[in-house]
Amino acid sequence: MKQEIEFKKYDKRGAYHWPIYFGKLFKIDSFLRGRYDLVIELLGKNKIASDSKVLEVGSGDGALSGLIVKNFKCAITGVDPSAEGIRFSREMFKAHGIEGAFEVSEGYTLPFANDAFDYVVLADV
Repeated sequence: MKQEIEFKKYDKRGAYHWPIYFGKLFKIDSFLRGRYDLVIELLGKNKIASDSKVLEVGSGDGALSGLIVKNFKCAITGVDPSAEGIRFSREMFKAHGIEGAFEVSEGYTLPFANDAFDYVVLADV
């Protein structure tokens, strides 16, 4: 039987990944930056292009998705089981003037056709 843990971190902290990656020097989390930068490095080494379609499973508040779009100008779709995380993703993308699609999904089954994406990212899941 599948049992999910319900995360309430966004209720208390908001879209906290954005300022700890993109924020001022003393607000940055070096471990989170290292993980995200590694994802960007690996995508680059694997020849991601501006016409690539990327799915991030466990996208949370969308900060890594935003970083992917800012670096590669590709199409991004994020899924996360947290409705709050998805709401923050949409809000932060709008606030930063970038485009992405976000849906609530637990990740076990996805509402997409096979081969709909060129890359699938799972980080911090």
